[in-house]
Amino acid sequence: MFFGGGVRSRWLRHPYPQIVFVLSGVGLLGIDDAEQEVRPGEVITLPALICHWHGASVYTEVPMLSILRPGPIQWRESLGDTT
Repeated sequence: MFFGGGVRSRWLRHPYPQIVFVLSGVGLLGIDDAEQEVRPGEVITLPALICHWHGASVYTEVPMLSILRPGPIQWRESLGDTT
């Protein structure tokens, strides 16, 4: 995945767990009402069916490696800027 500065995905969920590895920059991850920064080298494991979003901080772009079993993504409402 790649997010330009300040860009975020829509809310989504996957039918299987997702592993995200941050390659560079400062990323953002939203789960429920919480938002957390993620930095290079961090590995995040998201459980199956959890609603979340991915993005980048306003000041940096961020590439992330996503490891995920194939399956339908359930897209939800927008957060504003979307990818």
